[in-house]
Amino acid sequence: DGQYSAFLLCVILAGLLQMIFGCLKLGSFANFVPTNVILGLLVAIGLILMINQLPNLFGLHMATIKQLGLQNFPQVLQHIDVGAAVIGVLSVALILLWDQTPLKKLQLPSALVAVVFAGVLNWLLIQSGSSFAVGNQHLIDLPSLFSSEEKIFYFPDFSYWNNPQIYIGAVTLAVVASLETLLNLEAEIGRAHV
Repeated sequence: DGQYSAFLLCVILAGLLQMIFGCLKLGSFANFVPTNVILGLLVAIGLILMINQLPNLFGLHMATIKQLGLQNFPQVLQHIDVGAAVIGVLSVALILLWDQTPLKKLQLPSALVAVVFAGVLNWLLIQSGSSFAVGNQHLIDLPSLFSSEEKIFYFPDFSYWNNPQIYIGAVTLAVVASLETLLNLEAEIGRAHV
């Protein structure tokens, strides 16, 4: 029914199933999946993530794109937030170039460096009064843990234990998550040998 707390119960059951898979040593079934399937799965996941995040890179809201439609592409381009686009493109460039710099020896993940860089850069733009500063409409609104009146923490609702959809979702989550993890591991091992 779209209840987040019911989904949390589903996640707990999926985690228990994964532990059972591990105890029964069922991970070897990933050896029967061809390498092409592994690479196809990883590419598909990567493309889906990139395509869904591309509008955010340029400060576009999906609601704006849906409202105007891609047939009105020049109007969509007018809604680009130049500051968000500059910070986003610089952050992606930093992620791509981080491993080629001597700073790589610091053993910091490039994504973490890019997040800190983007935050500091935007703070500097705000302090300088620049028109490139990213406004609140493009920033994540995190609730205050101590003063927020809205509910922040959710717990699983065990009253859904008799709903068969919970078990179908748990099995699906456990199998897909296990397969994806094993296939990623297999791809990393294959890449290390190349």
